[in-house]
Parts: sequence; C-alpha cells; structure tokens
Amino acid sequence: MKLMFEVYDRDQDQFIGFDDLLSMLQVATTKRVAAGELERVCRALIEVFDADKDGRLSLGEFSNLVKASSELRAPS
Repeated sequence: MKLMFEVYDRDQDQFIGFDDLLSMLQVATTKRVAAGELERVCRALIEVFDADKDGRLSLGEFSNLVKASSELRAPS
C-alpha cells in the first residue's frame, strides 16, 4: 500500500491531494467520463475518506479508500 501511495503522491508531500487523486483516477479510468465528473468524484472521495478534514489523504486515509474500493468490487 505504501508503494502505491508513494507512486500517486506526485508532489512527494506525503499526502494524496486533489491533483494527485485526479491524476490517479484519470489513469485508472478506462471509459470516457463527462467533463467535471472526475473532479466531482475526487472531491467526494476526499470528503468521505479525509478523517481529519485537512483536504488531503494521509497514508492511513488512502488505505481506507483503497480497502473500501476493493470491497465494493469484490464478487458476491
């Protein structure tokens, strides 16, 4: 998880900020997405997973996001 975090922490500030998360989603998204939709998703993800409300994701907060995402995609 830490390696993934470091890869997506493009500015190397030890946090995943809005721009870092947006870049990650742009790479991960295979379908065309309406203009502004990825930005809306980024804001929503940060709002939900940013436990200390500093506007960015720490390693722990990012881990929670990835875990929740994996659980949503897991086959039933």
